[in-house]
Amino acid sequence: MNKYNDAVMERQRLNLFRFYDLPIQFNLDSGRLKRMFLLKSKATHPDYFTLASAKEQEEAMNQASINNEAFRVLADVHLRTKHILELHGLLEDESKNKLSPAFLMEMMEINEQLMDAAMDSTARQKVENEVNRQIEALDHTEMPLKRQFDETADEALLEKIKEIYFQRKYLLRIKEKLDTFASR
Repeated sequence: MNKYNDAVMERQRLNLFRFYDLPIQFNLDSGRLKRMFLLKSKATHPDYFTLASAKEQEEAMNQASINNEAFRVLADVHLRTKHILELHGLLEDESKNKLSPAFLMEMMEINEQLMDAAMDSTARQKVENEVNRQIEALDHTEMPLKRQFDETADEALLEKIKEIYFQRKYLLRIKEKLDTFASR
């Protein structure tokens, strides 16, 4: 394995919250996150390492890379959710994650409508509205769970959040298909 792959593997194991000395929370203080990012950016800026050894320069570049990735992930609510679930080992084998039968029945209906949407812009709009409604409903369900988790760090809540994560992922794939139909 080369150095690049080693760095990618290390990043995958890295707790990005710990990198910034932040608590593992879904609802982060965005101002604090940005301050931590800027502090780390300043500390690892290449200008400060022009006279350093090659090893020190490489380490600074690695830290700067991690800093950029950490900020990208933690600043995005969906990537942050994924990271928290990964930290708790809940995304290790996605094939074991089952969506609820009720959700799958709803999706079967939407997928049937999706076939019509390929040909008809009115049907496409109807499906898109339904998918957006579903995503909005997930957001409303997820927000209180995330607030509650931030206060108690309860693993059972994480399981519920994980289910919503996979439902959203499924709905976003349908939106991608709709976008493909619209671009034709």
